[in-house]
Amino acid sequence: MARPRYRISCYPVLRAEGEVPATRWGGHWSSFYGFGADRDAVAVLEVHAPDGKAGDPASWYEIVHEDGNEQLWHMYDGWLYKMKPVASPRTSALKPEDVPDEGALKQLVGTATLGSSVQLVNYPEMPVSDRILAGLQAAGRMMATSDESTVTWGFKYEEANLQSVVIADKTGRLELAAVVDDILGLTYGKSGTYASVAEYEKRAKRQGLRPRVIVFARDQASLVTAYPLLKRWMQANLLGFNGSCAAHAAACALMRDLDLPADAYLAPGAGSAPVKVATPDLPAAQIPLEAFTQ
Repeated sequence: MARPRYRISCYPVLRAEGEVPATRWGGHWSSFYGFGADRDAVAVLEVHAPDGKAGDPASWYEIVHEDGNEQLWHMYDGWLYKMKPVASPRTSALKPEDVPDEGALKQLVGTATLGSSVQLVNYPEMPVSDRILAGLQAAGRMMATSDESTVTWGFKYEEANLQSVVIADKTGRLELAAVVDDILGLTYGKSGTYASVAEYEKRAKRQGLRPRVIVFARDQASLVTAYPLLKRWMQANLLGFNGSCAAHAAACALMRDLDLPADAYLAPGAGSAPVKVATPDLPAAQIPLEAFTQ
């Protein structure tokens, strides 16, 4: 519903024997089914249509305090739905103890995998696991998402055009790692952006940049799960971090037409090379761009 109107109302809890605690629009409070029966009153968030006259709401939710949290309850089709706020993603400086385990990285990308084997232009003879760790040397940051996955990223010392990204699930198991080279931001100055993709690519070429994103995933399921997070990180990266589409509307519009070269590989078996697979065509994760801070 677009532009709804909200109202909070308070209704008494009927306790006399034989009385049925129904709403004026025909539904029952959750206490009728034995939930939240210790309340003295029922606080309700009513959602009304924008042009609706005073009367029954289009939907309604009981406001309940349980286990120290404020929740919204809704009875529907015999089910009690309990809704509570989802924690916002939070970014913090990368601590030494949070740097991805080197052994786990080598298992993910292969101990003998060199940059040249995956067509990296910068440091092609460096083992990819070393290149990923080198890309976390400076300005390391870690974001914890609402489902407790983590996105870790940074830059190579004195070479900010060389970046790394590592994504782990809530247990700390590595799902994906990426080498990111030579990405030119879409913004410059306080609010400048490029007029077209062609102008952007011309500027990158003039600066001698050869954009490249190489992705390593634990398996196909991990690739599908983690790639949207990587894609959202890339969008924040293109905005220079600490940015939003509200502040950079032109850059965000250009972002939709920008196709950065990206290759995807799955973790190798023992003694094998990473297996190249199709790069997923998936939408970016729905995380606010401004949540990625540097």
